[in-house]
Order: sequence, then structure tokens, then C-alpha cells
Amino acid sequence: MRHVIDKIYDAMGEEEKGVFLQTLEKITIFAHLFFCSSCASEARKLDLAEETMRTQFFPITPSVEDVVMRRIEEIAEEDEVPEYDSSFRGWVVTGIIVLFSLSSVFFGMNFKQVAVSQGLSFIIPIGVTIGVALTTYSAVFIWSHLKELSERFGLR
Repeated sequence: MRHVIDKIYDAMGEEEKGVFLQTLEKITIFAHLFFCSSCASEARKLDLAEETMRTQFFPITPSVEDVVMRRIEEIAEEDEVPEYDSSFRGWVVTGIIVLFSLSSVFFGMNFKQVAVSQGLSFIIPIGVTIGVALTTYSAVFIWSHLKELSERFGLR
């Protein structure tokens, strides 16, 4: 209860007073809480709430560190995941088809008319699109065959 009285006194926000006046005001607050049952009840509730917030607000949680580390070790001990087996022939055939389709854009029936009317504002986006498509395809091909390529060219 004393803690609540100090909080009420601090909340009054009055300037520095002498020790006698501070003590007198605190005694007045205490007397009011002693005779006013509703204020005393509120003060007890505030005191209980503050104590609960201070000690029991964050419940104790179990540590998951050991479980996670154990699972990581189990995964590391497991056999390697079987790799996706894709043939060079399928990738090369698909690459040739993509290269032919992207480069044949320039031989379309209306391409010359559109290119003349639009100028470089039409040619540059097509060139960028072809470059991005071929670069992406090449990167995915190399990524999917990294192990075979490194063994074939002696990079290991």
C-alpha cells in the first residue's frame, strides 16, 4: 500500500516541498485510503496489478535451443538429398529452341515496319529481353549441372 501512496503523491506533480509537507500529504492520502473503501480497493487492485506485471507478466517459456540444434545435427548426418537428374541433351535442345525463337523475332512479317516507325525505342527493349532470357537460361543450366561441369572441366 505504501508503494501506491508514493505513486499517487508522485502523480500529483507538485514541485519540491519540504519534508514535513511531503510527509503530511502522504499521511493525508493514507488516511483517505483508510476511510474510503472504494479508493482503498482501487489502490489494492493497482498494487496487485503492478506486482503481477513486475513478476508474472512474461511467462516462463521453454528453451527450444537444444531441440533446434539436435535437429540441425540430425539433418547434417542424413544422407545427401538425391540430385535431380537432367540430361545435357534436353537442356541443349531447349537452349537451341529458345535461342532460335528469340533471334527469329527479327524475321517477323511486321517487324521491319514497327522497327522503322518506333526506332531505337523498340529495338532496345527487344535486345534487353533477349539478353535477360539467355542469361537466365544459361545461369539455371550451369546451376543445375554444376557438379558435372566441375568434374568435366577439372575444377575440383
